[in-house]
Amino acid sequence: LGRYAEAAPYWQTARDDDSESGFANHGHREALAGIEAGAGGPPQPAPAHPAVVASDALEASVHFSWGRALEDDARWAEAAKSFDQALALQKGWVECAMASANALAEAGDIEACLAAWDNAVVLDNARPDVIRGRAHALRMADRVPESLRAWDQVLEIEDNNPHNFVGRGDALRVLERFEDGLASYDEALELAPQNTLALRGKAASLDAIGLYEQAIEHWKRALDIDPGAELALEGLRKAEESLRGTQLERRDDQTLVQYQSPQDPPARGRARSSYTVGRNLIQQGRFQDAVVALRRAVEEDPEWSPPLMLLGLAHAKDRQYRQAVIAFEEVLRRDPHDAFIS
Repeated sequence: LGRYAEAAPYWQTARDDDSESGFANHGHREALAGIEAGAGGPPQPAPAHPAVVASDALEASVHFSWGRALEDDARWAEAAKSFDQALALQKGWVECAMASANALAEAGDIEACLAAWDNAVVLDNARPDVIRGRAHALRMADRVPESLRAWDQVLEIEDNNPHNFVGRGDALRVLERFEDGLASYDEALELAPQNTLALRGKAASLDAIGLYEQAIEHWKRALDIDPGAELALEGLRKAEESLRGTQLERRDDQTLVQYQSPQDPPARGRARSSYTVGRNLIQQGRFQDAVVALRRAVEEDPEWSPPLMLLGLAHAKDRQYRQAVIAFEEVLRRDPHDAFIS
């Protein structure tokens, strides 16, 4: 109603009752701003959305503002409900659908979040921020191939935003298309050389293909920009450990080959070395590194089934279930008895 001077004492009372309430603090700030803006004349109502021209539109604006205030208190599910109420009154208001989707993501309701983004795309399929939000939601829902298609779609509209290339690179990395992912991260870094998400994504991809020295370089670059980033600190630690392990593995390769069984084919010694590294990495919880080592074992001795068994296990532990099924199906295609007792 624009009656800010009357509203302010009520907000102040609410703040006195709960000084940490983001809702009350938000309302008090709005009231004070309204009083200041109206100092030269009669109080004016806060500007509404352009669609607010009738009573239902005014009600929608109230629900939307209420949702924002609830967000300030981290009451995400209630905020989403308020945004949905606004959208029911103003069905073309895409910002309401986006706000609801973001609130549902914060509440951890990924399926509802994705449905909200789908609705936002129906309302406006040409806005990069709408398609970008849906791409993120698809990734959170483990629908990564669809997420990749959404990132490709947003890049057709907006190819000058490094975050779009980072999102595409992340999807490609989850799909284990590491070379394509690296190219996407490089595109992001050309646009924004200090983008820590791109640096971390590239470092993780380099880790996954065993290029630990290059990975270490990129983890360090990310830490130069954000020294306290726990993900980068952990990534650097793992890359350095993997590099040391690779160096030890190379040093001990000849010893391992010497002790292989006389009945083993010549490639079995190196495969055993990679298999042992992969098994140890699984025990340390380093499942992505284990995948790299076990794939190397499979390549070195394609006829030997135990690395495939552990490869499936490493994928499953890393929640890459599609890849796990592929590995286990290959084991089952062979003689399962030999696979388990070798």
